[in-house]
Amino acid sequence: MNEPKNDWYSAEDLPMVQELRWQLKISKAIRNLVAPLDCSTVQSVKEDPWAIEEQLNELVNLVDAFYDLLGSRHWIFTNFLNLDIAREIVKAQSPEEAEQQIIEYYQTESTLNLALMQLRRQPAMEARLPLIHYALDDYRAGRYYSTVHILISVMDGFVNDCNPEQRKDMSARNEEEMTGEDGAAALSRGLPKSHEMFRKGFRKLSDKEVTEVYRNGIVHGMLTNYNNVLVATKAWNMLFAVFDWKESRDAKNKREQEQTPSLTEVLKRLRHLEDNRKKLEQWKPYQIDVNNPDSDKSGAYRACADFLTAWGKKNYGQLGEFLYNLRGDSKNKKAKEAKDLYSATSLSAWKILKADRPAAAVALFDVQLECDRFQETKQLRFARVKSQDDMDTATDWEAGCWVLVGGYATIPEPSVPQRHRPA
Repeated sequence: MNEPKNDWYSAEDLPMVQELRWQLKISKAIRNLVAPLDCSTVQSVKEDPWAIEEQLNELVNLVDAFYDLLGSRHWIFTNFLNLDIAREIVKAQSPEEAEQQIIEYYQTESTLNLALMQLRRQPAMEARLPLIHYALDDYRAGRYYSTVHILISVMDGFVNDCNPEQRKDMSARNEEEMTGEDGAAALSRGLPKSHEMFRKGFRKLSDKEVTEVYRNGIVHGMLTNYNNVLVATKAWNMLFAVFDWKESRDAKNKREQEQTPSLTEVLKRLRHLEDNRKKLEQWKPYQIDVNNPDSDKSGAYRACADFLTAWGKKNYGQLGEFLYNLRGDSKNKKAKEAKDLYSATSLSAWKILKADRPAAAVALFDVQLECDRFQETKQLRFARVKSQDDMDTATDWEAGCWVLVGGYATIPEPSVPQRHRPA
């Protein structure tokens, strides 16, 4: 059923759309067959294939309209793009107006905050999150040249890590290699087209203003005028498209190992994703009342308190349960790691001074620590995950638990010189 990837011009050409069309055709045929015979059977089929087909048509048209308007300017329709925002963008009177709307969307604080949380799903991207946060700081401070350089290096390194047996960074791969296995970003007008700009060579020095992520020209110093919000925002857009590219490859590998999900299962997942997206957009940052910790229904305050209590009691088994377990270590191994981290320092007293919830799966605690070797205030960063064995992000309204993801060094960390760069 899959067509050659370079023929995926419209969203209609994508394998996922073709598969859903086929399932809808079968579902409608079954509905028409059983309707005159057994009404109870029809009522038990909860999904209306005609309504689903209408939604699918709307989504296909939305993706195509986006690329009709902005494909020539090398913007990519990624899974990170809010569909309501996309609907507003395609109403723009000109590509210039649509482009400005995308930039404003990326500059909204919650947009990139939520996107960076999702990047944790890929270990090779999570390992680069400190760099990505530097890029975010620079983007918000208007240091666009720095954002561009950092994100180019992240994309190159991330793609390089995707196949350790045959390492090739993003600039060394051709269009076919950077085409995803499915999804809007995989269309020929999406990541493959932007990747052509990424790989384009430049042999002469130019100070003309740049409007594309020309990786080779920028990295090799042949293009000097790229310090603008347009290139920096396109770099973010391409980063998320590269993430989608890897996710689509992983999904294909998983599908090949598992039975194809039913139409009902697919739609259930889509509804879950859409419900989550709406709840995330409605969620607002807040501060936990440290004088009334029982008011915190998220369990974050209790998790921080239990962590500190376990440290004070040298309960390394319990302490290990709070460690970020990306490798899937056993309980014994986590307990050993906790002992290695905390046994050298005895915690005699502690006090939570401040508790912030900046994001739906993040909690920050300013904690006063009194130890045998030092006394100081540290910030502990907790993340909410699905379980102690599954480090995928979980929000307040999903089943999950809190784990420590930052600030758990047991001795004062050495001061790190600030990066010296122009303001």
